[in-house]
Amino acid sequence: MLETIISEYDPSNDSTARIKQKLNAAWSVNTIDQVDANRVRVERSRSELKLILQYEVRFPILGDIVGVWTFDETLASP
Repeated sequence: MLETIISEYDPSNDSTARIKQKLNAAWSVNTIDQVDANRVRVERSRSELKLILQYEVRFPILGDIVGVWTFDETLASP
């Protein structure tokens, strides 16, 4: 989904708020609820878009054992 947002980036129409709306819409359709677009750092210019997402999800495995899923990705337009 991040790749799609980057490939469709239109600097004349896509504000940071619009990019985050697109992310939330895509995540909603794909039932991704572990992260929200407010966690995405958006760096944009006239010709480039960079999306940086870092988060961690903790989940119970058994008793006191907890699993951790870490996500750290940066994607930028060419």
